[in-house]
Amino acid sequence: MLKKAEMLKKIDRENFAEVYAIMEKSFPKDERRSYEAQEALFEKKEYCIYGEKTGDKISGFIAVWEFEEFSYIEHFAVDEVHRNSGRGKAMLSELLEISGKPVVLEVEPPENKDAKRRIGFYERNGFFLNEYHYVQLPLEEGREEVELKIMSYPEAVSEEGFYKVKDTIYKSVFGVKK
Repeated sequence: MLKKAEMLKKIDRENFAEVYAIMEKSFPKDERRSYEAQEALFEKKEYCIYGEKTGDKISGFIAVWEFEEFSYIEHFAVDEVHRNSGRGKAMLSELLEISGKPVVLEVEPPENKDAKRRIGFYERNGFFLNEYHYVQLPLEEGREEVELKIMSYPEAVSEEGFYKVKDTIYKSVFGVKK
C-alpha cells in the first residue's frame, strides 16, 4: 500500500464529481468510463484516487491501481487552470516516492505533438517508453479499444516483464480471464 502522502490526499466518493469533471476534460471518451462505472471502482481494494487541492478545489488527481509487484496509473490529470505550473511534476514525484515499487502507465504512441509532449514529460520524470505492442481494451460496452504504449519507472521493462504487466492489467482492470 502507498505510504502517507504530503501533497496528495486520498479522494473519496464525496469529492469524486470534481475528479470526474477534470477526467472528462482531459481524456477522450474511449479512455475513460462513464461516471457511474468510474465511481464504482471505489469498491475495488486495489483502486485509489489521490488528489491535490488548491484551496477547497481539486487541482489534479492520479488514479492508481496498486498491485503486488507494481503500481499502475490509470488516469493522471491536472485541471487546465493549473497546467504548466509544476503541479503535475510535483504530484507525480510524490506518487513515485510513496509507491515504493515500479510504476507503469499508458500513453498514446508518439504520433503527434501532444503525445510527444506527454511522453517527454514522463521521460523527464524518470519513465521509459517501452516499444512492445499494447492495446487498452474497451473500458465499457460501446467503447473502442485504444492503441497505446506502456511507460515504466524506474527502468524499461523486459519483454517478459511487459507481458506480466499486461496480463495483470488485463485481468484486474479489464476482467479478462486467462
